[in-house]
Amino acid sequence: AAQADLSALAAQNVTALVLLNLTLLSSLPVRRLGSIFGFEVPSSLGDLQSQAATFLGGAGGQIAAAAAGAAGLSSIVTVLTESQGLLAKGVELLQTIWASFEHLAAELAKIFATFGPLEPIFASSTGLVQLVTSAVNMQTLVTVVQQLLNTSGTLEALSSACSTVVDIFQKLSATFSSAMGKLNGGSTRRLLGIDVQGRQLAAFSYDQLLNGIDFRSLISEMSQGLANATALAKTLSKVNTTLGPLLASLGGLAGRRLGNATAEQEKYQIAIEQIVPAWKGVESLGITMCPQVLSAQEVATSLVCRVNGFVGGNGALGSLSNLLGSCPASGAGTSPKRSLCPAKSKSAGVTDLLSKNSAALGWILYVVAGLIGLGVLGGGAVGAAQAARGGDESGEESDSEAPFTEDEKE
Repeated sequence: AAQADLSALAAQNVTALVLLNLTLLSSLPVRRLGSIFGFEVPSSLGDLQSQAATFLGGAGGQIAAAAAGAAGLSSIVTVLTESQGLLAKGVELLQTIWASFEHLAAELAKIFATFGPLEPIFASSTGLVQLVTSAVNMQTLVTVVQQLLNTSGTLEALSSACSTVVDIFQKLSATFSSAMGKLNGGSTRRLLGIDVQGRQLAAFSYDQLLNGIDFRSLISEMSQGLANATALAKTLSKVNTTLGPLLASLGGLAGRRLGNATAEQEKYQIAIEQIVPAWKGVESLGITMCPQVLSAQEVATSLVCRVNGFVGGNGALGSLSNLLGSCPASGAGTSPKRSLCPAKSKSAGVTDLLSKNSAALGWILYVVAGLIGLGVLGGGAVGAAQAARGGDESGEESDSEAPFTEDEKE
């Protein structure tokens, strides 16, 4: 009986401390978490799609009408000349996507740096108590979760935009391949190079203009990445819908009325269980996507270089060998930017303290949301915010500890 009384007293003390620290959390300076890497699909992407559709429709007819072999060279040069503006816009968009991807990688690193003080707490056997009984620790967790939720649509937007541009380049590449086939006259005739000693060099032909240009494989790789990014964005969006208003309330905004207690607690519990896995998923997907986005940019840049060189040389087959040697390699493997892609997930080793204690945390958040809705914690938060702005500080203490008692025992 004495042990039971001590356990009940300990649970009540922890509950009181949790409520006290949640009230203190409301009084700490609010950290504004506007995303610094926010990626929005450029409006020019729609223009690129329309321009590509127009070009591809006209180019097909021009290539079909061109004479086979050298007689059709001027027509093919015209087709590739007309593609140059479209290609330049595509590369510019891929560069924008790559720059946004770099910003996303930096933001994920920043999230982990913010989480740093909590890492040993998450790994500790007493981590839950250390977390919920410290206003500073709770604020750090709130900040990390809010920053993570800010990434919800970014990977999906990046992946979708990149996939769209790569698909356009694949169609352009197929059109150019058809054009080169027309110049070859449907035969296997190749021009042979002769060195200064009169020895025969390797044969080459117009279709070699596109050697190593492989957008089809990139599309296949990116389709899976896009599916994963869409699923992660959906998960984080649901978490944001559930936890976002409550996290904002802890920053001084108004709460909301609650419905059925069990249903509300389960909703919070499910959302809590998604946080760390989604964080790990975002980082893992980012590591996979990074070289893909870089490859898309590098392959597209190589294609543009080749087309520009072909047009500049008026399609002379004799200059094709030098052209291929002067254009950049078509892939991420040889790019100096490859080192910018993260090789290891920072969150991979994080212990999922939240999922392990999701039921208890779900009840805590349920009670906190109720207190905010009643103005108990919310009023303190608003008062603290007013005091920080020079107003009068006001707030109320809560005597409502009962809902925590049984759950803390569990």
